[in-house]
Amino acid sequence: MIPRSIPWRATGGDREAPSPADAARRVVEMAERLRPDWQQPERFFEAKSVLIDACRRLARALEAQ
Repeated sequence: MIPRSIPWRATGGDREAPSPADAARRVVEMAERLRPDWQQPERFFEAKSVLIDACRRLARALEAQ
């Protein structure tokens, strides 16, 4: 008989929320990787949108402190 194990969950619920400093480092890394893609220009604008959203979330986290 196969022993039952705890089901694996990819939700990340066990992880702590990143600190504002960690979030700022992640935003910097995203900004450093941002490059225009002439073959697929929408990819640049999608990445830019994600970067802007991350900056806004970081600002809200800093305001809450």
